Amino acid sequence: LLMPCVATTSPAEVRAMKPIDRERLLALYNLEVTLAELARCKQAVREGRIWQLAEQRSHQHPALREAFLWLTTAPSLDRNVRPERFYTDRDAARDIGQDQGMWEDAWDYVVWSQRTPKTGGVMWGGDDTFSRPHIAKARRTLQLRWQPAAHANNAVVFHGIRGPFRERINDVLEWLTVHHPTLQPFVLTPIGLVPASLEDLNPFAHIDAPRWVLRHEPEAEWIRRELHRLGMSKTNVATVDVAGDGMKQRLAAALESMSLDNDVHEPLPAEQRNRARSTLRSEQGKAKQMVLLNTDAETAGSIMEGATFVVNREGRVKNINDSEGRHLFSPRLRDGGMSVANQGARALFDHRSEPLPTGLPRTEWWGNGGKGPAVVVVNADAEPFVRKGRNVFHGFVVACDAWLAPGEACLIASEAGELLGHGRSECTSTEMASMTKGIAIKTRGGMDD
Repeated sequence: LLMPCVATTSPAEVRAMKPIDRERLLALYNLEVTLAELARCKQAVREGRIWQLAEQRSHQHPALREAFLWLTTAPSLDRNVRPERFYTDRDAARDIGQDQGMWEDAWDYVVWSQRTPKTGGVMWGGDDTFSRPHIAKARRTLQLRWQPAAHANNAVVFHGIRGPFRERINDVLEWLTVHHPTLQPFVLTPIGLVPASLEDLNPFAHIDAPRWVLRHEPEAEWIRRELHRLGMSKTNVATVDVAGDGMKQRLAAALESMSLDNDVHEPLPAEQRNRARSTLRSEQGKAKQMVLLNTDAETAGSIMEGATFVVNREGRVKNINDSEGRHLFSPRLRDGGMSVANQGARALFDHRSEPLPTGLPRTEWWGNGGKGPAVVVVNADAEPFVRKGRNVFHGFVVACDAWLAPGEACLIASEAGELLGHGRSECTSTEMASMTKGIAIKTRGGMDD
């Protein structure tokens, strides 16, 4: 590495130096290299790329690679595993010692504390991509919270291109909505299956992968596993390559393989097309509520009943309003997320079926899907400030739900059970119980705003 302290010094000059001068120069060089790496790490933290940097650095030494793989690989479930039968570094990294699996809680904490969705692209790094905590968090959140329609018994998987898929498949999605309402469309991304209603969600929509990753033939067994994780294990499935010409012919063949009407070239009347677009927008709102706001399908459908939409010139939804025209949510175009408005927070709070929390429990990552956004209860001193949209600080929180997670939307209530505002959490419930200073919730709106 070329550093300022050696930029004008040749190797011959270094060899000719006195030992003390050479030692001083090497010490200065090592200091500059260390400071540069620390600056690189700080910048990666600010940009949310620190795990990607660790992934890159792990390839610089076998011991680093071994440690990185041990950290990111689940322990072996086989107590009789034979190390001499290991054929890959990933297999060899599986924990098989006496403390097998004892660190998994710590890894779960790292994963569930990630903020997702986030802005920016994701660089493909092979199998290591799946080990990045924010990728693992996005996959877990989708698979634990998203619920398919009760009547869905067929699935079509679109694949072959990088996002956005909507530019290629919107027309056929409208046709499928009219002619096959029981069919669930999916998009195959390099990091897994995602419902077509969430095709713009980061990181799934923003993977910068080589062309061969996008173009290789989908593996039927992997798609079956992904569908099983999404709650659709007993589903007829067909795949459709959307790259290049002839996409509708390939869709027609896929539908025929499932014994479904396949006249995809039949144009839709204007009235049916408008109705289909409204249905697709409603499905997008429901899906984002389930995945990003932790609602169940019934609650999401109830909130979206009679909803109207404000769309931009490209047809993308900017605002979701209720049947009376009040602003509920704003889908974010930059990361596929969804911001909550005051009326949306009110609707989510009114639909909550869980009792209000009464303490500060240990964080529970599993088993809380569909229970709605986490609720944070503040004391009387904080009430007037939260109503005006001020942030919630540690020390003023008296209770919260166990599934509170950093970066996720949450509702703020009084001890009397009244909704005061809504915002974005900065910590977990365990951290909420232990911290006494700093911002706990960044408030986005107060009920008196």
